[in-house]
Amino acid sequence: DAVLSQSSLFSMEEELMLLFSIKESIFKALHPVLQRQIDWKEVQVQILEEAAGRADVTFHLRQEGQGQVQGQGGEELVLQCHVHYERFQDREGGGEDYWLTFAHLRTNRKPPK
Repeated sequence: DAVLSQSSLFSMEEELMLLFSIKESIFKALHPVLQRQIDWKEVQVQILEEAAGRADVTFHLRQEGQGQVQGQGGEELVLQCHVHYERFQDREGGGEDYWLTFAHLRTNRKPPK
């Protein structure tokens, strides 16, 4: 789920657009590792006001079968994700601002070849 921070930095509409963009970046980083669709509720994002341009990510990954989410060789899957974002404003005055989001994922699971 997205956690709305009700930040003074963004309107609710801007924050929703940012959260959607962040989640899409995370899903694109996770898919090669998990090799399955990721549900919206499996990833929780919270924008950090005190760390401009960053967000906190918590995973609630659905288990495939019983037990822990497994990595290669049966070890527990370890995920570490860093998310960065930046807002770009329309300088021409005719369009809308947009977000650039980036998710960097570290894991003990190697993508299949």
